[in-house]
Amino acid sequence: MQLASEIKKLLSTSTQPLTASQIVRLLTDQGLTDITKTKVNSYLYMGECNGTVRKTEIPGVRAPGWILVKNSPQLNPTDRDQPLVPQIQTVDSRPDLYRWQKEALTAWEKQKNKGMVEAVTGSGKTRLAFAAWIELQKKVKPLNTLVVVP
Repeated sequence: MQLASEIKKLLSTSTQPLTASQIVRLLTDQGLTDITKTKVNSYLYMGECNGTVRKTEIPGVRAPGWILVKNSPQLNPTDRDQPLVPQIQTVDSRPDLYRWQKEALTAWEKQKNKGMVEAVTGSGKTRLAFAAWIELQKKVKPLNTLVVVP
């Protein structure tokens, strides 16, 4: 499927950030089938790791907006239909978190680093988990971690 190239095309022609729901709606309107918000979010978050797309806040909208990063090395025309592959990057634990994530992280720390986060798909639970891990890693040496994903 050429989902990655279609998402890039949409973002490159848009004058404003688009949410995953907006991207799904636009792709469906173009006649593409089998497009789900989960698939779009997967490509967007992998693209964020690659530096192809960037997440941004849209005033008055709870979902993150997405924009295309200009002059990205991943925008090679020969790669345009290939899936975006995540790469390891360093993460600063708090500055890019949404307000609710910062509040949840503070509450987690006040509860002696225990708690559970319940939020909708694509809202940033994994980013919050990495931020919590980074904060805990500053206090606990060595910190053994096991990440389990379905």
